[in-house]
Amino acid sequence: MLDSPVSQNNPNTAPSQDFQAPLENLSYEEAILELEQIVKRLEKGEAKLEESAQLYERGLALAQYCSSILQDMEARVSQLNLSPEGEIVEQDFKLGAE
Repeated sequence: MLDSPVSQNNPNTAPSQDFQAPLENLSYEEAILELEQIVKRLEKGEAKLEESAQLYERGLALAQYCSSILQDMEARVSQLNLSPEGEIVEQDFKLGAE
């Protein structure tokens, strides 16, 4: 059941008190935890249609937010490799790179 209405002016709010923090105020870990909670609620199938739609929208926003955090972090991370000459060189991190 909805504890409070979703703000029509702020798309980053969610349908219940548990899910009201603006995305930019959440850490990656907090966003993942909230996303997991939303998935569990939706899987139970106990929410009414409107609440399910709002939970789904919040979950989608959280997933996109987490993805952007990971992409930003990947861009910031570098890796150290040994060159053929035996020197340590810093390279951009690429997922799946050897």
